[in-house]
Amino acid sequence: MNQKVRLIALDMDGTLLLSDHATIPDRNIASIRKAQAMGIRVLICTGRLPEDISDYLKRMNLSCMIIACNGATAYTAPMPQGKRMFLHTLPAEDAKRAIAFLAEKHMVINGFESGVVNTFSEDPESHYHLVARHLIEEKRGLENLMAAAERGILKLYCYADYSRDRMREIRDELAGIIPNLVITASGANVIEVNAAGTDKGNALRHVAEMLTIPREAVMAIGDEENDIPMLQYAGFSVAMGNAIESVKKICRFVTAENDACGVSEAIESVL
Repeated sequence: MNQKVRLIALDMDGTLLLSDHATIPDRNIASIRKAQAMGIRVLICTGRLPEDISDYLKRMNLSCMIIACNGATAYTAPMPQGKRMFLHTLPAEDAKRAIAFLAEKHMVINGFESGVVNTFSEDPESHYHLVARHLIEEKRGLENLMAAAERGILKLYCYADYSRDRMREIRDELAGIIPNLVITASGANVIEVNAAGTDKGNALRHVAEMLTIPREAVMAIGDEENDIPMLQYAGFSVAMGNAIESVKKICRFVTAENDACGVSEAIESVL
């Protein structure tokens, strides 16, 4: 790699975080700070909610730009100080049809609005983890999900204890019913649904153009299927050592695994 990277986009789960999905290792934090001190912009680009990302960054004493919900929204800095740059919600009728379909498949469905998760689950003890962390409010039931669809849902995050192959079948069936959605995965038993044109790649392009940084000077690091659009956009695409094979195949470089601080290794290579 050369030394002309000016913007670094980092996925969280399987990338920036350890495999406990909760810890940013000190080596990664130190490398982010080093890059920022050299004038490189660092952007967290994840399927997670802005409230979640902001909480991590504040606890680590980091200030980075944020792309959240797979590109549905973005902020200039952690909330509440950061200003929202854009917002893309699912069309109401598409969201309702997707919710009804996924409920029939007995999946847990989380529909995100700003500061709120609307959850449908056949298990009354199933709660989205940000609720327990008191970062967002919770509303439950199909009726609340459908009402949220009318207001505008950022992303549907759905999961079930099915195999990756079964989840792929459900995704393909949903895509056949509502072809204008962006349907992807951030894990083996997860389905994520966004509005047409909403993905990490388009969001990263928007931010890079806002900063007048060419794609040749953008580095992106990820591990899962929902990272592919941003990796395809970035001039320096880096797959984690633990990435799925379809990610490794499209990337120019492969770094160490997340539990071996592959993010730090990749960042240090361009400093």
